Amino acid sequence: MSLYIRKGINFGPLRLNLSKRGVGLSVGGKGMRAGVDAQGRRYTHAGRNGLYYRSSEKGFTLPWVLMLIGGLALWYAQKNGLLDGLLAQATAAL
Repeated sequence: MSLYIRKGINFGPLRLNLSKRGVGLSVGGKGMRAGVDAQGRRYTHAGRNGLYYRSSEKGFTLPWVLMLIGGLALWYAQKNGLLDGLLAQATAAL
């Protein structure tokens, strides 16, 4: 098992990801992000409550662009409280 330290600084939907390898950038909200890591690899990350999916992409592929757009839409919905009722219903069903 290896340990690592990561720090993210948020600027609205943008997050600067600081690590020992350098600086990365990602866009999105809680549950969905698309970004570029410190080595220039593009990735998508989605998930919540213990179940996550992460994929590395080469180039600007369609799934990466769709995750980027979805991440921005999710951030906007979270910021404006559009998901409050849906999240309450989902957690009550669990």
